[in-house]
Amino acid sequence: MLTRVSTRSAVSRSVSRVATAARSASRRASRSLIFVFSALIWSNIVGAVVGIVAFNVFRSIGMINLAGVYNKDDKPVLVDDARQRLIDEVDRIRARKERKGE
Repeated sequence: MLTRVSTRSAVSRSVSRVATAARSASRRASRSLIFVFSALIWSNIVGAVVGIVAFNVFRSIGMINLAGVYNKDDKPVLVDDARQRLIDEVDRIRARKERKGE
């Protein structure tokens, strides 16, 4: 026959087991979240480092020129100015060809 004390202790043990299981699940979830966020942070750091290295490599081989385009006097010219100079040169060549054809 169950007594009040034995029922209380059975309930107490059951509640204790549920609480222990909940804490354990909470710890596992917390560790998983820590792993996920640390992986995201490390991937961002690695991506930034790779980007910096790639940028420096491309700049060193001349694929990236932050100062713009240089004219024949080795003076920096803005890219828009260089584009306009190219358009002007093409126009001059066309005009020369038209004069020769006349």
